Amino acid sequence: MSFWLTSAVKSTPGSRRLSWSPRHRGWLPLVRLHRFAFKYPTLEGSFETHARLAGSSTTPTISLNRGPAMWMYYEDPDKNTIELYYDSGYTEEDIPVELLKELHDESPSAN
Repeated sequence: MSFWLTSAVKSTPGSRRLSWSPRHRGWLPLVRLHRFAFKYPTLEGSFETHARLAGSSTTPTISLNRGPAMWMYYEDPDKNTIELYYDSGYTEEDIPVELLKELHDESPSAN
């Protein structure tokens, strides 16, 4: 499983949300953690994590499925976003070809 963090500037246009940076010796835009992201190598692994979380009444705030990839977003008690992500590695164009191969392999005439 891969893991990464992203941060984002959380100030709106015209706002003056700045924080002092001793390293840069100046004021910088206030930045906070945007999300924790976990990329799963298998779809089964992401479903196992989802089932474990659902067993403790933790459900995604949003789930997205875009053909070859799937995302589930959760919110932790500190309002941080947790992303569970799986990518099959296929492109949108590859999926119909792979499905046809599977259907052909499973048909009685293929055996």
